[in-house]
This record gives sequence, C-alpha cells and structure tokens, in this order.
Amino acid sequence: MSDPTNRRVLRRVTTAVSGAVLLAAAAGVALAGETVPVDAVAVADVVVPVEAATLVQVCPGPPRLATAVAGEDLGYDEFDPEGSGTRTVLDAVTLARSDDQPPGALRVRPGLDAPAGEEVPLAAAARVAQRTDVGETTVLEADPVQDVVALAAGTSVAVTESGDLRGLVATSCQVPATSAWLVGGSTQPGDSAQLVLSNVGQTPASVTLAGWGSTGALDLSTAGTVLVPAGGQRIVLLEALATDPRVAVHVAATGGEVTALVQDSRLRGLVPGGTDLVAPAVAPAESVVVPGIFLGRSSGEEADAPAVRVVNPGEETATVTLELLGTEGPEPVPGAEDLVLDPGAVVDVSLTGIPVGAWSAVVSADRPVTAAAVTTTVGSASEEDPGTAPLDRAWAPASPALGSGVATVPGDAVSSALLVLANPDADAVDVELVPVLRDGTRGTPVDRTLDARTTLQEDVTALADGEVAALEVRAAGGTVHGGLMLSAAAPDGSLMSFVPLVEDARTATAVPLAPAPRTLG
Repeated sequence: MSDPTNRRVLRRVTTAVSGAVLLAAAAGVALAGETVPVDAVAVADVVVPVEAATLVQVCPGPPRLATAVAGEDLGYDEFDPEGSGTRTVLDAVTLARSDDQPPGALRVRPGLDAPAGEEVPLAAAARVAQRTDVGETTVLEADPVQDVVALAAGTSVAVTESGDLRGLVATSCQVPATSAWLVGGSTQPGDSAQLVLSNVGQTPASVTLAGWGSTGALDLSTAGTVLVPAGGQRIVLLEALATDPRVAVHVAATGGEVTALVQDSRLRGLVPGGTDLVAPAVAPAESVVVPGIFLGRSSGEEADAPAVRVVNPGEETATVTLELLGTEGPEPVPGAEDLVLDPGAVVDVSLTGIPVGAWSAVVSADRPVTAAAVTTTVGSASEEDPGTAPLDRAWAPASPALGSGVATVPGDAVSSALLVLANPDADAVDVELVPVLRDGTRGTPVDRTLDARTTLQEDVTALADGEVAALEVRAAGGTVHGGLMLSAAAPDGSLMSFVPLVEDARTATAVPLAPAPRTLG
C-alpha cells in the first residue's frame, strides 16, 4: 500500500501538469524553441432565464405638500386628495400571452404593508382593474403562468386643477430595484424636490444617495444612509440638503430593493409652476434616448422653457451632442453640438425655437451620461395676478430600447393619450400596436413603420372602436423607445404628464452569464 502523503503529492503534481497543459493549449505550446499557434475560439453569450415569480409593481399615491424639516425628521402635511380637488385613478392590467392560455391572477394591494390584495376578475384575454380616489401607495401582484412571468403594467394618475400642486401627475408602476437614476427637479427657493423611497419587500433596505447639480457633485452627506423599513416608505426633502436649479440623483440600495421617484413641485410667487413625478432614467451610457418631448405653441419661455437635462456623473470631462428626432427625421439643436460638460455637472439645453410637434432626443457623448426632458404648458393668468400665468410641466426620462412593452391607458382622468415611439437606428422598424379594450378583449392589431431616425405619434383612442384600457407595442426585428403623453383640462389651461412604456418582464428576466462574444488566444 502506498504512502498517503505520496498519493497527495502525486495528485498535486498531476493537477499542476494538467493545468500547465490547459494553459499551453490556450496560449500556444512551445516545442523545440518554436511556438505552435492555437486557433481563436469564439465564446458566445449564455442566456439562462430566471425562474418565473410573481411580478410586483409599486404605484405611487397622490402628490403631497412638504412640511418644514425638524432635525432629521421628514414629514408631510396631511393631504386629502378629495378635499384638495385632486382626482386620482389607478389602472392596471395583466394580459394573456396566447389565445389558449388566460393570464394569471392579478391582485391590487392598498398599501405597502397590506397583508393581502383584492383579486381582479378575468375578462376575456385580460384582467383589467381601475381604482379611483386612491389616497396611498398601491401594490400590484401579477402571477406567472406555466413558468412564464406575467405581462402586466399599471399607471397611476392624479389631477389637481388648482392650488400649489396644480398639475397632472402620472407615471407607470415600478418594479423594485437596487439602483435608480433620477434626472429632474430643482431645489432652489420656491421649488420642492421630494425623493420618495418605497420598500415593498420583507427586509429593510439601506439607501445611499449621490447627487449632481449645475456646478458639480452635490453634498448629500447630511442625509446619511436612509433606512427604508420592510413594507414602508421614507421621504427625503432634497431642498433641505442642497440648493440648486438643476438636480440629478442616484439611489443605491443594499439589503433589499426599493422604488424611487422625485416629486417636482414649483411655485412662482403665489402662482403654481407645475407638479410632476421624475421617474428613473436609464443608467449612464455613451448614447441615451429620451422620447416624449411635446412642444406646443403655449410652451414656457426662459427659465420655464422646454429643455433636455444631461448629467455627467463621472470624474472626467464629457463632450456631448444633442439631436432631436421628429416625425420627418433629425433636427439639430442650435448650440448643442460638442457641448463640454464638466465632471459631475448638470446642464439644461433649451429647446426654445424648435418647431411645434412630437420629438425625441438622442444624447451622445464620449463618456457615460444620462438624461431627461421637461416640457411645459402655460395656462391663463387669473384676475388677481394678471401678470403671471400658471404652468404645468412633464418630465420624460431617458428610456431603454424595447422589443416589446405595454402601457395602461387612464380612463376619465385624462382627455387624451398620445403614443410616442422613437427609432434612433439607421434602419426602419416595423411595429405592431395591439389595443386592449375595457372588456378584456384585444382589438385588431395596427401596423406601423418607424423610418430610420424618426419619431412616431399616434392617438391611442383612435386605434380601436371601443374604450382602450391598455396598449401593447411589439417591434419586429428591432427596438423602440416610447411612452404615452397624457393631457387633462383645467379651468385655466391644459395639464400634461408622460408615462414610459413598461418593459415586458419576460425579456428582463433573461440573464446573460457571459459577456459579448470574444476570442481566446
């Protein structure tokens, strides 16, 4: 019988020799002073779908008025949506993926910590829910079917016709995440930027903040680490941390996942300057696309002019070029070529002088940046203050490229819903628009072609004879960026808000285990 120590040594020697052979095979073997080349081997992506689970989305409640900050305590005045003249509507839908398989259960939970939700009944090929007078954050739960994640979306809408919070506030319900880039808002006097962090999970989440402003990085250290409890919500008043007319924030969560939004509210003296929610933009990249820029004859001017906001979160100077895509093709923005953006700086590029219409912005840079756009509409001045007219504003974030997406369409809360799709690529993209009616049936698909480097605008209500509750967008052989521009009427003018398309969660749950193809050798 051989000695155990000798056997261990022999195994180590064998292992070392085997490793040397493998390394030689990868790098080329030296024989008799010559190197034998080895052919390069392509390593393709390995994509493994994650096991389907219940899809959870968080829908924000109505806008609220900020109170004074007492120490580190941040709170809100009591806000009664009904008593303040605010109308709220929550629309949600989960859709069948095939004609022979109904969608899974859809539940609507009133509150982040509510123990259970009300199940939405099945109607034809969908489960369609609408809730009015929603006074708090709501949670949607959509079950998978046969190990396939649900195709679901929700839209939260609040309309306030007068007062400090005058405006149309709308956004799509969010899937919790560990990172969110929020580009928009202001913390200068008269403005409020309220960061709303929600945790629907079962474990607390620790959130750290990084911010950037007009002259560089913002010092948000006084906020410390924000602990968002399980089933709870925390509010950070950004105006209590820094004063800047242009703000961008990155939210990073550990220990759990959160949803993050910024409520942007403005006053011009005693006249409302608009209220909207800033939804997360895509992570910084060398090219980002912002759809949903609607310019009208009543857009604001100077400080309230429509603009594209760009943030350079890096530590090196970035050179940025901005171009608009319209229904007829690209349109240059005067003075927006080769903009030099200092490290940590945020800039607003004015769109004053751009023709009326629907546009999308393509922001290109030599360093990773991200962006959003704000559009404004001016109402009618009151007799008490004839020199100052109220405004409303709509923030549209840089959005991901989608092969398929869905959006719910609010009912009576809005007067119009316009779909906007952007194609920044050099080739045309065919898209199929599938309306879903209130009775749960799918309408006749509508085919459209997005020419290269153009923006498409479509009236959602005209896509079907019945009332449209949701809209599916399917791109064939390409991708698009898009969402819905909503408008509502107030006694003193029109209100507006943009809702990004929700990505099909089935696409989002395919996880690449290897990077892009590369060669060895």
